Amino acid sequence: MMRTMLLVPRHAWFLGIALNFAACAHAPEPAAPPSTNAAATAGAPAGGAESAAIRDGVLTAADGVNIHYREGGRGEIALFFLHGWLGDAHWWDEQLTQFAPRYRVVAMDIAGHGESGKERKASTYQTAAADAHAIADKLGLKRIVWIGHSMSGEIIIEAANRLPDRTACLIPIDTLKEIGGPASREETDAFFAPLQKDFVPNAQGILKKAFVASSPESVVRRVLDGVATMKPEVVIPILRSGFSYDARTEIRKVKAPIVAVNSDIQPTKLEENRKYAPQFEVIVMKNVGHWPMLERAGEFDSLLQQAIDRGTAKR
Repeated sequence: MMRTMLLVPRHAWFLGIALNFAACAHAPEPAAPPSTNAAATAGAPAGGAESAAIRDGVLTAADGVNIHYREGGRGEIALFFLHGWLGDAHWWDEQLTQFAPRYRVVAMDIAGHGESGKERKASTYQTAAADAHAIADKLGLKRIVWIGHSMSGEIIIEAANRLPDRTACLIPIDTLKEIGGPASREETDAFFAPLQKDFVPNAQGILKKAFVASSPESVVRRVLDGVATMKPEVVIPILRSGFSYDARTEIRKVKAPIVAVNSDIQPTKLEENRKYAPQFEVIVMKNVGHWPMLERAGEFDSLLQQAIDRGTAKR
């Protein structure tokens, strides 16, 4: 096991996927008790149907690529959701509806995914963060909670560092379990060679390992079927950029609270992470796969509210 770990970039969201999550025996950190004052903590009145309505919008990025987003709600605090690799903004539909009465909510399709443009061939974590920055400016967001699933755990680090004065907190979702540095060229080439040779079955093979026995079949099919809609020449570059991303250096710049919501199928190395981000906290969701917001949305929403409460109370 340890030899295998050395072959995989330690910082990457797919570390546990590549290893076989079920083999990692550990004692998960307990989740905090449910929040009892969600609406009060949000600092915004509960709205009606009008405030909860979700609308679609498009931003044209500096390079001409159209970036699709969904937004709605109202309130001082904005929840900005970023999906993981091979996902889209609709992964967050339930959360957008659930939280819109108390918060401003936004979910963006990262370039090459969902309804965003697929002509950008050099997508990186930095370009994704720049797109999120532009949408935040367009919508006039002043106090932002960055919520990033999987690879977007690192994209929200980039976004927060672009807008430090407007960042309330960061909430990584099943990611940043062990903050690491860049991978070697050999590690990078070894990981991407199968994807470049035959994208769909190899990408699906990676994702299949991130589910657990109790993962709903409808969610498994939704995630795996989505792979076939992607253009490898567009979605591979952004993930590849993550292999050169130095999360340890970049997360040191983040001063805002960080409260992760992670599954327990691989341990979050809290003390190791705190060497680079002393403010790092984690709330653990038990017996769930890599997509907790899709697999058990109600329970996830409760834990996400706890994370929002903890993060925003400190800033």
